[in-house]
Parts: sequence; structure tokens; C-alpha cells
Amino acid sequence: MTAVQNVPDPRDLGVPKEVVHESARTLRNSAAALHTFLDSLPGQSVHGSPAHQDQQFITTSHHKKRGPLRWIRSWGDRTNILVFGNAFDHIRAMERVLEGGEPVSIWPCVSLSRVVTEGLARICHLYDPQASSEARLARIAAAWLDSCREQLTAAREFYPERTLPQAEADWSKAQEKIGAAGMTIGLDRKEKPNRVIHGGTTANLSVSLVDILRTQPAQIPAWYRISSGASHNTLWLVQQGSTMTPEGTVIMRADPDIITAATLAVLGAIENVTQTFGAYYGHEGTEAAVKTVQRRTTAVIRLSHKWRDQMEQDAQQRPRRDSDIQA
Repeated sequence: MTAVQNVPDPRDLGVPKEVVHESARTLRNSAAALHTFLDSLPGQSVHGSPAHQDQQFITTSHHKKRGPLRWIRSWGDRTNILVFGNAFDHIRAMERVLEGGEPVSIWPCVSLSRVVTEGLARICHLYDPQASSEARLARIAAAWLDSCREQLTAAREFYPERTLPQAEADWSKAQEKIGAAGMTIGLDRKEKPNRVIHGGTTANLSVSLVDILRTQPAQIPAWYRISSGASHNTLWLVQQGSTMTPEGTVIMRADPDIITAATLAVLGAIENVTQTFGAYYGHEGTEAAVKTVQRRTTAVIRLSHKWRDQMEQDAQQRPRRDSDIQA
């Protein structure tokens, strides 16, 4: 039986250095630009901005609620610092994977991009400039309570004699502050907290990141599912990245499409957080910063198309070998 001719041997297909190096450079420059943009956000709330509206909402609330509401908002601000720090660490890790030379491993970029996507999507949801102040504060309160709930679950499993007292104290404090802020903690059928009700809005403790990503136009919901599957060692997905060396060893190799998709996922997360926080704080330079991210995204896509075109040309011009014919 004759094999299809002019198809390159998979063992000959490496990841083009141009794709690897340009992806690393794009991630490095994009992370630096985001850091600069976040540092340039107004220290004082711009009049009329959603941040100013939140401040006014707290100021005009009943005097007994102001302190707890400020506490909830400050918890959100501290969370932002942690999430951004975590995201920057993972972007730097992606750079190191790509700059470490070939062959580039397949799943580090995928899994690392998932962490960036997930973290930035969460805080964009909390500070959505299209939501009301009532809704934003409810979302932050729900995220705080959910974090305390996860801490309690972990404390009961790991060294409870040392960790459980603090976890229980943190849980009680969150409940107390949220209640004092005029919010109600809703219960499920098992009488366990599952939502925060604030006026006419409800925020669930457990949120669907896929649903959140669908509301953020620069993100790729399908990529989050793929990267989650890879991170959780879903067998059928991990098998897609396996190949054989000439010596017969099974190895995991990344192809340009995977590197491009991981890079685009991070750029999408950066674009969303730039748009979200720029709009939330009323930053005048938001539009220009978003356009810069979009230009970088376009450049990555063009490079991917260039590699595909070159691969097709190489396949067509590749000399026929005896190994292309199989009995």
C-alpha cells in the first residue's frame, strides 16, 4: 500500500524558532506593558467612574454599614494584588519555557496560560464596570466567603489542630462583616451558604468561569476547557501531544498551534483586564493600551499563518523518500 506522498515525516516537524522566540518576546513585552498600565491607574477615583460610584455608594449608605462595606472593598483590593502577582509569575514562567531552547514541552505553556486566564477572569468579573455598585460589592463579598469556605475545607483535612481555629475565625469574621454591610447570606437545600444577596442582586459563591469568559470578548472559553483538561491529566487530551522519537521513545512535544493558542489566551486575559480596570478607574489611556494589546495579538496570529504557509510549501517541495512508500 502506498502512503500519501509529499507529507512530511512527523519526526521532522519541530517548532519553528521564530514562533517560540516571538511568543516569548510578546509575552514579556505584554506583561511589562500591563504592569506599567496598572501603575498608571488613577490614585483617586475619577468623578463618574465606576470606582467613584462604589465610593459614593459606600459613603451614602447607612453609617453602620459604611465600615463593613469598606472592609469588603478593601478585601477585593488585596485580592487584586495577589492575583496580579500570581499572573505575572506564571507569564514569566511561560517565557522561561519558551526561551529554554527546543524542543519546547507541550503542557507547561497550556497549564500556565490556564492560571493566568482563570485568575484575571475572576477579578474582571468582580470589578465589571458594567455592573452596579451593589452587584460589584456583592460579588466581592461572595468571593471572600467562598475563599473562607475553601480554607475551612482544607483546614479540616490538613493538620486541623493547628489550622482549623484560624480558618473558623476567618469564616466567622467574613460572615459578620457581610451581614453588617446589609447583605444576606443565602443557603442551599442542605442549609449551607451558597450565595450573597445585596438589595436586588444575588452573587453565587461558586461561579462558572466558562460563563464568565463568555462575557469577556477577548477570551477563548474553549481554550479554558482544553487547558483545564490538560492540567487535570485528562487522558485523551494528553495523548494528543505524544509522539515518537527516531529511537522509539514516547515524548511530549508542542506544535506551533499550541504555543500560539496559549500565547493568545494570555493576551486575551491581558486585554480584558486592561479594558476592565481602565474603565473601572476611568483611566484616559485605556483605549490606547487596549489597541496595543490587540496589535500584539494580530502579530501573533499573522506569524502563525506565516508558519502554516511555509509548512505547506516545505511539504510540497520535500523530496520523495523510500520511507514514504510502505508495503
